[in-house]
Amino acid sequence: MQGDGEVLFLGGVGEVAVTLGHDGLSFLPLHPELGSSCLSSIGLLPKLENKIKFSDVYAVELLDEGPVCGPWNTRIVAQGKKNSEMHRFAVHVITRSRKHPSQLVPCEYLFGHKDPETCKSWVEHLSACINNEQDRPKNLMVFVHPLCGKGRGCKNWEMVAPLFDRAKVNTKVIITERAGHAYDTLASISDKELKKFDGVVAVGGDGLFNEILNGLLNSRNKISYPPTPEGFGYFGSTEKCQGYRNDGLNNSTATSDAVNVMLRVGSNKSDDHEPLLSTGKSVVGLDISSLNPNTESSTGGQ
Repeated sequence: MQGDGEVLFLGGVGEVAVTLGHDGLSFLPLHPELGSSCLSSIGLLPKLENKIKFSDVYAVELLDEGPVCGPWNTRIVAQGKKNSEMHRFAVHVITRSRKHPSQLVPCEYLFGHKDPETCKSWVEHLSACINNEQDRPKNLMVFVHPLCGKGRGCKNWEMVAPLFDRAKVNTKVIITERAGHAYDTLASISDKELKKFDGVVAVGGDGLFNEILNGLLNSRNKISYPPTPEGFGYFGSTEKCQGYRNDGLNNSTATSDAVNVMLRVGSNKSDDHEPLLSTGKSVVGLDISSLNPNTESSTGGQ
């Protein structure tokens, strides 16, 4: 032990004091003069950080006894690097590429110790911390469009599938055979069956994503429409107005409010509610032409 941390051997760095915190794993090189880590010395690989957040860790793996590379520096690179045989465990994380910061890439921290029980204990502790993280998927449904990416859909999935296996995530892989395959699958699956999965993965383009999204939403969000509001009605003949007075999804409610809104029937300039529209009188079935003073009554002169 060194200070509050336990001394482990980190590949490419050498001896480090490792401390387990509430949100991650931190380590401090005991011999920083030996040089930077092998990962940070290679420009194409991500830089090795001094802290590993649990949120970035997707797997912890206990390995067999084997070589762990010593620290890199200019002299060692020229003379050849010395490896040490010891018991090992790997912490697999996702980090950002140094060359393309927008891309996430897998990275491995290789720790070693002479005592196998020490490595086993660290793996158990780290695994427990990771498993306590909320919202980590355990079961996923994967749709693969074989023709996407110039026909590389299946190869793209085969490239990333080992990451899911290492993270102990169960995957149900479906290779789409036609347009609408993903939509039909998700639209027809029962809610009970769907709840067995923590998420759906699309290996394809925008079309496959839209199929998955619509398949999940369209068949599960069929809610009834709200009733037709007052003042929004059907305007037609008297018989039709009377026939459409009942509320319903496909029916209009022709009320006096609708006519009053349009024609200001029953409005009184001296009304205390002015300039609000009056809707107190029912005029359903009213002959609109009778409101025009220039139009003679159809019964006049008889």
